[in-house]
Amino acid sequence: LSMEIDYENVGNDIDLEDLENEAWLIKLPAYLFDKWADVADDDTELARVQFFVDSRGIGSQPPKQSYKLILSDIERHENEPKEYDLEVVDDNVADTYLFYQYKDDGSVSMAATAKKNFIVKPTFGVDYSRKVRQRTLQAATSTRRIKIIGDNENHGAYVPPGAYAAAITKFGNLVQKKPKVSINQKTTRMPKNELIDLLFGAFEKYTYWTLRGLKDYAKQPESYLKDVLNEIAILDKRGSYNNCYHLKPEY
Repeated sequence: LSMEIDYENVGNDIDLEDLENEAWLIKLPAYLFDKWADVADDDTELARVQFFVDSRGIGSQPPKQSYKLILSDIERHENEPKEYDLEVVDDNVADTYLFYQYKDDGSVSMAATAKKNFIVKPTFGVDYSRKVRQRTLQAATSTRRIKIIGDNENHGAYVPPGAYAAAITKFGNLVQKKPKVSINQKTTRMPKNELIDLLFGAFEKYTYWTLRGLKDYAKQPESYLKDVLNEIAILDKRGSYNNCYHLKPEY
């Protein structure tokens, strides 16, 4: 989130009392941001952050840290996944500060110093699978409508023989041809979370997929597709579905 400061009404001094307060920058999924965008009550608890430390460090490596975001059980979170992973993008954000401005006198105070930057990703599980299924069904639902033409409506005009060819010759340059799509455009990488959603939708349709089939379905670079598939699916090496992918049991 960001804010604009009215610099014309700012005094000469900025209150730096809260400079040492630590803030985290978090990028939310669009649907979750929409759920929070209109919250007016400052006392509404939207979520809590859980912090885990794996004390089983290996050798001189520091203990592994992980973070989770747990949504509060309130009405606006109904039918949404409640558990999310916070993936660290930057563990040491530099020169980024948060300010706020008072409406009454226009003075500006320091709110906090940004220390970490995260991306929020839904934790794979029953709730997330249900969300993916719902989004897949919505995407597959046709929005086209059939219009019944009445007897008094225009059904088109009679075109004499030979007039069609003449019209094409005269007005053909007015028709905009679709630009050709290059191979590079077809294989541009989509964000990882969107590709995972797309693959879950594919496995909703069919339990087993070949790599070639998924490549045609997702239209993503093969190496990138295989890396993401290895996270959520298993490649059978024998049996009736040799060289086919299927979802891991936990999904």
